[in-house]
Amino acid sequence: MSTLERVIDDLRPAHEPLDAEWSADTLTAIMAQPVRPKRRRRRLAVAATLVGVVTVPVMLSGGSASARAELLSLAVVAARADGPVITPGTYLHVRTESLQVNSSVLGDGKRLDTNRESWTRWDGDMVAIDTRPSAGWTEHHRFTHDPDDIGFGSPSPEFVASLPDTPDALRRYLDRTVSGSNSHEEALFVAISDLAYSRMLDPHTFATALRVLADVRGVSTDDVEVDGRPAVEVQYDRFFGLGFVSRSSFTVDTETAQLLRMSETSPSSDYTSRTRSVEVVDEVPPEVLADLDRYGNGSRICTDGSEARDTESPEDTCS
Repeated sequence: MSTLERVIDDLRPAHEPLDAEWSADTLTAIMAQPVRPKRRRRRLAVAATLVGVVTVPVMLSGGSASARAELLSLAVVAARADGPVITPGTYLHVRTESLQVNSSVLGDGKRLDTNRESWTRWDGDMVAIDTRPSAGWTEHHRFTHDPDDIGFGSPSPEFVASLPDTPDALRRYLDRTVSGSNSHEEALFVAISDLAYSRMLDPHTFATALRVLADVRGVSTDDVEVDGRPAVEVQYDRFFGLGFVSRSSFTVDTETAQLLRMSETSPSSDYTSRTRSVEVVDEVPPEVLADLDRYGNGSRICTDGSEARDTESPEDTCS
């Protein structure tokens, strides 16, 4: 057994369902990959689609084996991770920083920065504080989850906990239920990326989702760094013919399997949201609830304590 084979053998997951799926074929696929420098792009066959238009998938450099092997390796790390797990009676506390940059040619050229701190309950109800540092305002929100509207794009911890916990079962469930994209492969990617960036997946279910994604046509990976941390960006590109239309991606730390960011890129705008912290807490801080009661749901408050002039506008309404 070679050194690399011994390392891979040591990394095989102890969890029985994952262990059973770490097959000889998977090991062969990993061993077949050449050593590559960081940040080299690897792409799968991309299903090029627009609404109502389907083109023939184009095979780009790298092929599917490299992305599949990388996703399976991430799944091993995720299965062994010690991530936060929300349970009934607790809250998922998340802090993110987001930036949207609109094209000055195809859009209005604006830069919209939004930081969010949120507390999500088991049933999906959420309290959130949004701030826009460049504009000097803070918004207070209480979102009540509609049980009939819970799904991949708007999940609750309770919904996520009910998902199948083996790759085959999860894939069958997704195949039956995903919709709303330009292709079935894109719909699968969107569903899994939405679940991943909700930060509600426990480590085992996240590992299961990554293993499902490894077999979705059109998914590619890229070695990147985020704040100095080595990571893998998992991507889905949309093309019309040979022309680029848009890209959706989420980025995972290669050492901890933590979700670091999500991005949407198109000719009209670039949007990136970075995860700053994730933890499970017992309650929403009383001062947060007091401010929500004081200012009201959806209120936008300036740094001097006054209410912004137009809460429907993303503009700097506090100056």
